[in-house]
Amino acid sequence: MTRRTLWTVLASVVALLLIASQAPTLIPVLRERMSGGTDLRTMFGQWTLLPREAAMVIAVISLLGLVVSGWWWQRRIRKRRATAADASAPFAAVLD
Repeated sequence: MTRRTLWTVLASVVALLLIASQAPTLIPVLRERMSGGTDLRTMFGQWTLLPREAAMVIAVISLLGLVVSGWWWQRRIRKRRATAADASAPFAAVLD
């Protein structure tokens, strides 16, 4: 494993632990706020993020960012390997 992979795994675990630790207290708060009204303009107009809600939002966005970043790096590595294999193909034919 490379250092980048280890940091990505560590950040993912921390984000998941943060989400898991905040979910039991956050879900009832969100239910209570959403049951107050169905008009999205008034609902979001009255919202102010509590520290734990802000932490949850940051953790979810971070986790999504890590997933997209991991996908992008894997795609880039696969393209680089495919290009390297294509470039070395003529030499392999000569050596055989």
